[in-house]
Amino acid sequence: MRADAANLYPRDRDRISGSEAYVVRHLARQNGITTTQVHELINRYGGSRAKLIAAAKQLRSSTGQLRH
Repeated sequence: MRADAANLYPRDRDRISGSEAYVVRHLARQNGITTTQVHELINRYGGSRAKLIAAAKQLRSSTGQLRH
């Protein structure tokens, strides 16, 4: 019987890892910020996709300063 890869290695699409460059590039491009800014947001807010997108929108609309 073959193992189902989706069950063996489930993905958590609600989380973002800073070690996956293509995910960081996509999030940066999608939100109009740089990859460096994405890494800063991950360090500050963690890997929650919803929190990162909200922070990226706030960053983009502000003068470049992150606010809590």
